[in-house]
Amino acid sequence: MESEITTKKIVGIVVGVLVVVLVLTWIGQGNDFFMYKFFAPRQVEVQHEVFKNSQAYVDGMVQNLQQYMLEYQKAEKEHKDALKTVIIRESGKIDEKYLPSDLRAFIHKLKSEI
Repeated sequence: MESEITTKKIVGIVVGVLVVVLVLTWIGQGNDFFMYKFFAPRQVEVQHEVFKNSQAYVDGMVQNLQQYMLEYQKAEKEHKDALKTVIIRESGKIDEKYLPSDLRAFIHKLKSEI
């Protein structure tokens, strides 16, 4: 009888320990999820800002805008309105301080025509 009680106690302790481990794991995983849910959007936002200020991005945007400017100057009247919309939209993706003065003046002129 004594060995039966001891066996029941051991089984109860093992089951109790397993339940505690499972609960602690559940809490840890939930904490990771909520931490990710809170911090992930902020981390992505910072990564995006860093990317937008990288030299490669800035150079690419300036090059694209200069190409649009050349296309606009060569385009016929019907196409200029569409190009104007694209140029203004695309210029909003880059800080003006990165634009060459001629391109900046061109974009300001387009914005004033709206």
